[in-house]
Amino acid sequence: MDEILGILENSTLRHPQSFPCDIQLLTVRPLTSDINLRLMILHRAGIDCSSLISPKCFANKLDLAVKKYMQSIGVITVQKTLLNGVKQISKEMPYQEAKFFLEPTDFATYLIRFK
Repeated sequence: MDEILGILENSTLRHPQSFPCDIQLLTVRPLTSDINLRLMILHRAGIDCSSLISPKCFANKLDLAVKKYMQSIGVITVQKTLLNGVKQISKEMPYQEAKFFLEPTDFATYLIRFK
C-alpha cells in the first residue's frame, strides 16, 4: 500500500489538468495495432439557449488545456482522424504544433503516440 501511495504522490494524476467546462474527454483507448498509440476523443457540449444562466466556459483555453494534458501523460505526437479513428485527416506532428479547437456539439478524434 505504501508503494502505491508513493507512486501517486509523485504522479501527475495528483494534479490533473482541467479542460474548459463544456469539453468532455470521452476516451483515451489503446489500439491493437501499436502499443504506443491511443485514440483520444473529445466532445464539446452544445449551448442551451433557454437557460437563464449560461456557464462561463472558456473554450478558447482548450488548446492550452489539451497540450498540458498531453504533456502530463507523455504524448509525443498527435494526428487528427475521423471519429472512428480509421482515416487520418491531418499529418502526424508533435502535439505542441497542433491547434486544438472544437465548435459546440462537435467531436474531435486524435491518434496520440506515446514515448
